[in-house]
Amino acid sequence: MARIIIVEDDSLVALGMRLYLESRGHEVAAVATTGSQALDSFLRSPLDLILMDVRLKGDMDGVEAARRIQSQSDLPIIFVSGSSDPQTLHRIRALKPAGLLLKPVTPSDLAAAVERVMADRAAA
Repeated sequence: MARIIIVEDDSLVALGMRLYLESRGHEVAAVATTGSQALDSFLRSPLDLILMDVRLKGDMDGVEAARRIQSQSDLPIIFVSGSSDPQTLHRIRALKPAGLLLKPVTPSDLAAAVERVMADRAAA
């Protein structure tokens, strides 16, 4: 199973994702609400996957946090976004993410995305 960081500024959304992922046997190593917390968690823990919201609290959005993480690692990142505007989608696609889920995210979509990424990593 996967060791995951959830980066989400909405505590209820983060809790729902955490509970669902843990019920499926995954380990949620951390929940971050800012890009800086995401970077700190990434540096402290061995991980398999990051679930990254686009809009975050603080001075850095999820796309910038992901860019910084990708500059140091090939760790897969699945973006979770409530915004589907072309500029945001262009910024996300430029990073070649492991996936993109639009909010509201259903449990089945979350499970499928995580399982696909983990299967791809196992096959590599």
